[in-house]
Amino acid sequence: MNKRALTRSKILRKGMECASTIGLLSVTIGVVAKSLAMSRTGVISHFSSKEDMQIEILKYTESLFVERVLKKSYSQDPLENLHSLKYNWLYWLGQMPIAEQVSCPFIKALVEYQGRSPSKIKVFMQDQQQRLLNYLTKLIDRCKNAAVFKLDTNSELFAYEFYSLYIGHMVQKSLVDLEQADQRFFIIIEQLIARHSIPSK
Repeated sequence: MNKRALTRSKILRKGMECASTIGLLSVTIGVVAKSLAMSRTGVISHFSSKEDMQIEILKYTESLFVERVLKKSYSQDPLENLHSLKYNWLYWLGQMPIAEQVSCPFIKALVEYQGRSPSKIKVFMQDQQQRLLNYLTKLIDRCKNAAVFKLDTNSELFAYEFYSLYIGHMVQKSLVDLEQADQRFFIIIEQLIARHSIPSK
C-alpha cells in the first residue's frame, strides 16, 4: 500500500471512530482533519466532497464488519455460524480504542438519517442494511435446509427480529451494567433460536 493509500485508510478509520461517537452527520472534513492533526486540504484531496467522504466511511466500516463478523463467524454448520455471529457482532468494535467504543456506527447512522430527506448517503445506507438482512435471511435458510430449524420458520421475519434485538441492545445498553446488558442480549437471542429449533430426539 503506497503512502496515499495509507493516508486514505487512516482517514477512513478515524472517520469510522468519529461516526461511532458523534454520528456520521457530524463527521466533517474539519472534524477528521483536526482529529488527525492534518490540514483540511490534506483530507479533502482524497474525496470529492463531504458526502463522498461519508459514503466512503460507510464502505470502510462495512468492509471491517465483513472481516470481523461475517467471515470470522462462518462455519459449514449453520447453527454454529449463527451462534458465532451473535458473539462476534456484539463485540466487533473491540479492536478500536476504548474511548471510541460508544456505539455501532451503523445504528447511529440509522437513527440520524431516519427522518431526513432522501440523499445519496441515505440510499447507500439503506442498501447496506438490506445486504445485512439478506445475509441473515440466507443464514436462516441454511439452518432450515440443515434440519436445524423448523421448515415453517419465516427466514425474513427471523432476520428482522434478530437485527431488531441487536438494535434494541445497542440503544439500551447504557441503562444497565454493560456486562449484564450483554448477557441479556445473549439470552434473548438464545430464546429466539430455541423457538425455531427442531427439538432433538
